[in-house]
Amino acid sequence: MQLAFSKIKFNANVLRITKLALFAGLTAVGAAIEIPFWPVPITMQTLAVMLAGLYLGAKDGALSQIVYLSAGLVLPVFSGAGFGLASLLGPTGGYLLMFPVLAFSTGLLFRSYAKTITKFIGLNLINAAFLLIGSLWLIVVLQASFYQAIVQGALLFMLGDALKVGTVVLLGSLKTMK
Repeated sequence: MQLAFSKIKFNANVLRITKLALFAGLTAVGAAIEIPFWPVPITMQTLAVMLAGLYLGAKDGALSQIVYLSAGLVLPVFSGAGFGLASLLGPTGGYLLMFPVLAFSTGLLFRSYAKTITKFIGLNLINAAFLLIGSLWLIVVLQASFYQAIVQGALLFMLGDALKVGTVVLLGSLKTMK
């Protein structure tokens, strides 16, 4: 006996839009899992962003983050329940605006046939570039020194982000084992 909904054929566009919304939502949930630090809190957003690149691929991973940023213009989906242009132009703005690039880069990396250790090193380098750009934004927004920006905007996140990268690489290696 077949269930009635098993005969429904989903439109590919509906499925794609659903996946984009799902990963935008996952990023919003990641923003709510927060350890408040100033000027940039520790959240689980970057894990969600990298997972978007891993599971959706470069293009759709980036697009899911553009959906997230667009939602954040009117909905409180950023860390600290922030939203609006002020959040995008505030201290966390450099990181937020780089989410599509991080997802895209992650998707490109996992499209390759590189070994797991190469992907781990590569994703850590991508993440370091992401943190550096976010830190440079702190120099502009807060008039922080380069040293202050790197300490507050990158170094505090390196260990936790290395664990997130390890999680993504592990899930990526399990995904390819199918």
